[in-house]
Amino acid sequence: MRRRKGKTKKMAAEGQGGQRTYVAWLVVLAVVVAAYMISHFVERRSAPVEERLRRYGEAYEVAKKHVERELESPASAEWPQVYDTVSESVVEESKARRIKITGHVDSDNEYGARIRSYYEVALDERPSGELVVQRFKWK
Repeated sequence: MRRRKGKTKKMAAEGQGGQRTYVAWLVVLAVVVAAYMISHFVERRSAPVEERLRRYGEAYEVAKKHVERELESPASAEWPQVYDTVSESVVEESKARRIKITGHVDSDNEYGARIRSYYEVALDERPSGELVVQRFKWK
């Protein structure tokens, strides 16, 4: 009678199944850890961006109100969904954050003709969060 060296066929099959299960669990664990890390990174990176966009939206609304006061016919004003450009800087002397918004508005002039006017509004954001218009000009 011949002796087999090593494992029997049944033992070998069981061993491979155990290895496959082990590898499958390692893959699942790696995917879960990767998903957690990615979601944590994206969450941390998107929060400042969302906050900045919210602040720019508020600044746009303040700028629109200021520009409307300068129009001949504020009721006829047609505003685009968003501003044309926005930039942000820090004012040295007051340490306030300055937000500059440029855009356009379509409105009627004193003769009733529809015109497009371009503007630039600079707002300072106070530490309290209040937005104050510092400069306005037609472009």
